[in-house]
Amino acid sequence: MKKSTLPITPERTCGTCTKCCDGTLTGQVNGVPFFKGMPCHYCLIDNGCSIYEDRPEDPCRKFKCSYLTDYSVPEWMKPNISGAIVYERGTNGFTYPALMPNSEDVSANVLTWYILWALNKYGHAVWYNSQGSRFYLGSPELGMALDLEAEESLMNIGRNTNA
Repeated sequence: MKKSTLPITPERTCGTCTKCCDGTLTGQVNGVPFFKGMPCHYCLIDNGCSIYEDRPEDPCRKFKCSYLTDYSVPEWMKPNISGAIVYERGTNGFTYPALMPNSEDVSANVLTWYILWALNKYGHAVWYNSQGSRFYLGSPELGMALDLEAEESLMNIGRNTNA
């Protein structure tokens, strides 16, 4: 999972939302990986985290979805309501928003809102996952950076690396 150093907006909390840990995103907690179809070992789906008070800094305390950090993200875009996680990513010098649906697809309303919001806020890049494929709108330089990231990811398959 990409880490965020952005502060949480006052009055916004995860509550019972566990979408970042339920297998929508990938990562590793205390050496145990989680990924699509395999939630974090400590995740109590839709009910929080079994080690919340003692959760590690990386990725648990560092990761924050855009719902938590940005008031321009509406309430209906909270991941357990919208069916998708919006968060900030970075690769090879680019910072850009990402949309990851909780299932194979994302609703047209969520995708439309996300693309308009992301282009307005970031101006240069939009990244999203839909129907098992990755898509981006942006500069050729961003495309090359994402291609490089994908190649590096493929080279790390089978290695013991942090996601």
